[in-house]
Amino acid sequence: SVEPVSIETVRQAAAAVPEFAAAPAVTARETGYASWGSLRPHFWIPLALNNGDAGLFVGAATAGADALGRYSYLAQGLVSGSPLRAQGSLFLISNVLGSPTLDFSISNDWSPVGSDSAGHVVSSERRDAAIGATVLDQHWWSFVSFRLGAEYQARRYVSIPDTNLGDICVGCNNRDRIGGVATLAIGSAVSGPLSVSLQDGARASFLYRNRQEQGTDRWLSEVRGRASAYLRLGPQIGFGYPVLAVRGALGALDGPIPDSLSVGGVSSGAMELVFGQTIGTFRTFPVRGYPPGALHGRRAATFTAEYRVPLALVGRLLGHLPIGADKFAFSVFGDLGDAWNPGEPAPLNRLRSVGLELVGDLTISYDLPLRVRVGVAQPATGQATVYGGFGADF
Repeated sequence: SVEPVSIETVRQAAAAVPEFAAAPAVTARETGYASWGSLRPHFWIPLALNNGDAGLFVGAATAGADALGRYSYLAQGLVSGSPLRAQGSLFLISNVLGSPTLDFSISNDWSPVGSDSAGHVVSSERRDAAIGATVLDQHWWSFVSFRLGAEYQARRYVSIPDTNLGDICVGCNNRDRIGGVATLAIGSAVSGPLSVSLQDGARASFLYRNRQEQGTDRWLSEVRGRASAYLRLGPQIGFGYPVLAVRGALGALDGPIPDSLSVGGVSSGAMELVFGQTIGTFRTFPVRGYPPGALHGRRAATFTAEYRVPLALVGRLLGHLPIGADKFAFSVFGDLGDAWNPGEPAPLNRLRSVGLELVGDLTISYDLPLRVRVGVAQPATGQATVYGGFGADF
């Protein structure tokens, strides 16, 4: 049985409770949204790039986005000790206006040109800057985007030891080019948190660019097209489905400026921020297993097929580091590519390679997604090469 509680007992218990004392007043103030806390760099990825006689560059890259998604950026900087040079890039996209999306980029990079019998080593520095606006019509599984931009490109040449470049290098003249670019991208594909690739759909992009060389009447027009398709192929393996992905690319140059398209190398360093738009650098005509620029021509074409298979779903931090592993997949691939000039035959398969690639989806600073790719490619001739890259190629 339960003994009844008297009224007097309740009063005594209430009297024993200490009197409530309000906390001291706290001074507070209201401020507007500040993006820097989430936008500032939270990680650095080490980089190394061997540009031959132009220098061995080492440095780091970082990227980020603010909490509201108004700004996104990718930045990298590298330095060569001998010769003492620097190169880097900054890519920024602003969604403050909603539509259109605004983008800005500036970059420079060094590359070797050649040397003569007297020991003069010539290198070239390419400087690029661009600003553009993108209009996007997006639905739950499809999109159409259109971008207009203005571009500046400069080329500078340096000889070590210093000498008159006209005496040792034909065509090594400093030049500046100004022009515009238009890009149309369309797509309709399915993706999800546990997908290892886009699937059951296709994407395509078309680019037209025109540049005028300052101080001369020379010009250059460029047309490029890229298309990719994705098909879920096979039963579910673990957490996802395998996907067959194919991509083709075509390009052509016309005009009195004697530039060329390059084929070969690994596409890396691109980050997709909005549908059909990326920041960073990527190669339109990559062929893994070959060095960048293995072939040059006024016309270029490549084709790639990959079979992408889920490997492991991790979903945890790596120890006590602010780095997490989301999932891993691998792909078996084959690449074809060629470059030629108008009037020449186009065999389309002078560069050929097959290989295997491991893809890891990671998170940096707990919430920033980063895709890392490591692979081995066997070219049709020569030794197999091991490579690494960031971001999805397609």
